Amino acid sequence: MDETVEQGREEREAHRVQAHQAFEDEKNRRLQEEKEALEQEEKERIAKREEARKLFEEEQRRQVLDNIHRSQEEERNRLIREKEEREYQERLEAHNRHLSTLEAQEVERQRRIDESANIIAMIRASVQSYETKPEDSQ
Repeated sequence: MDETVEQGREEREAHRVQAHQAFEDEKNRRLQEEKEALEQEEKERIAKREEARKLFEEEQRRQVLDNIHRSQEEERNRLIREKEEREYQERLEAHNRHLSTLEAQEVERQRRIDESANIIAMIRASVQSYETKPEDSQ
């Protein structure tokens, strides 16, 4: 009977050890699952953070490129305006030179007309004085 009691005790002890081992195995399995879940969450957080960083850097690059493009466009427009202003000034100066030339030509033409009128007046006066002279002085 001692053997049966001893065997029963050993079976109970083996059962208790087996139950304790099953409990420890289950506890370890749950801890491992929890650990894996936490690792997965951490990986997802890292991936989201990396994606956010990439999006932020991409947006910054886009803004820098936009600013460069805008600056280039403003510089291009400024150069175009300066060129157009220079061309306008050159045309205006050329037009003014042409007007000055026309004015000088008009003054010269008027001087010649006046000179011709004076010559004609002198000729008329000379002819008139010749015609009014008595015939005997001829």
